[in-house]
Amino acid sequence: MADVDLLQRLHERVLRTFIDTGHAPTYLDLARAEGLPPEEARAALRELMPAAVACWQYPGTDHIVSYAPFNNVPTWHRVTIEGDQKWTAQCGFESLAITHLFPGKEVTIDSICRDCAEPVQVKMRDGKVVSLDPPEAVGHTKLPLARWFDDLPTT
Repeated sequence: MADVDLLQRLHERVLRTFIDTGHAPTYLDLARAEGLPPEEARAALRELMPAAVACWQYPGTDHIVSYAPFNNVPTWHRVTIEGDQKWTAQCGFESLAITHLFPGKEVTIDSICRDCAEPVQVKMRDGKVVSLDPPEAVGHTKLPLARWFDDLPTT
């Protein structure tokens, strides 16, 4: 079992890498950054992933697919920070949380309505909606909250 402090540092480093680069680090990136042998970093990352909410790796690999609120592969929810588009959100609701990771900056979320295929854009700053287009847009899910985690991949 990995040290709790190491797991916390890895958690923060994964989020920081997403914030800085728009993509997830590999376990080798984490090993270099933490001064760990690759296998120790790999084992710690495998321990961290199921402990973090809504985070998973591609099945059968050590590649991070999703680390809430970010996704490492394209989704419907593209995130732009002050004109720089390099992030993808895990889901529409998670995209709204990204604003808290970029304090003081304008966060634009461009998505597509899964019912009518029309574009939806939300602009936020510091957790507050600055604009919404179309203004009547709402968030919804067909899956009850109690079942949100039923289909997450297991490692």
